[in-house]
Amino acid sequence: MDDYSVFLKYFGKKFNNFSNCIKNHKDKRFVFNETIDGEIYFIKKYSLTNRRGIATALKIREDKADHYAKISKKLMKIGVSHAEPLCICKKRFSLLKIESLLITKYCGVTIDKYIDKFKEHIDKFKCFYNIFIKLTQNKIYIEDYNFGGMTFDNDSKYFLLDLDEYRIKLVLTSKYKQYMILKLWRNCAKIREKNEEFYKFASMEVRRVVKELGWEKEIHIDDFKYI
Repeated sequence: MDDYSVFLKYFGKKFNNFSNCIKNHKDKRFVFNETIDGEIYFIKKYSLTNRRGIATALKIREDKADHYAKISKKLMKIGVSHAEPLCICKKRFSLLKIESLLITKYCGVTIDKYIDKFKEHIDKFKCFYNIFIKLTQNKIYIEDYNFGGMTFDNDSKYFLLDLDEYRIKLVLTSKYKQYMILKLWRNCAKIREKNEEFYKFASMEVRRVVKELGWEKEIHIDDFKYI
């Protein structure tokens, strides 16, 4: 599809509560899906009204959609597959109010859907942790790397989602390393009650991540509760 003007209707409040709104984060970030000519598209709308939104409107703070595009370019350079931004649209409602739309295409099933039969999909979960290592080694950091942020298509090719939550830092402190690993561990720890066997596997993978990144002296995994 070459003409993305069909998605401009998502600006404003009209569509915020429609059935195809699959995510609404405090009326600030929305995700819609729409099927056109057999293709599924996702429309992510940023509608910030707080201080961050004002700073974005005044160009003091980077727009979330622009940040997504910046991360996308970096991932392309290092050969990491992801949901590429097809189009970014913006609309200014006032001096202090601007909305952005980010259009991407459906990339497959999120990895969390494979947890119950993870042994049959062990390579997918290994890939999940390997990509975290690769991104970190390339100075791209994810504070909340979770199983809903990676998909696999019918050819078992992976894609990363939610690039707007990725970070680029000049200085990586020990405290920030610990924060990322703790969040990574919590992503598997919350599965424990439903699937103890998967929890043990994922816990070992988190240990492997720390080891391969060379962070063992700074991060003591056994200090994390229940790991």
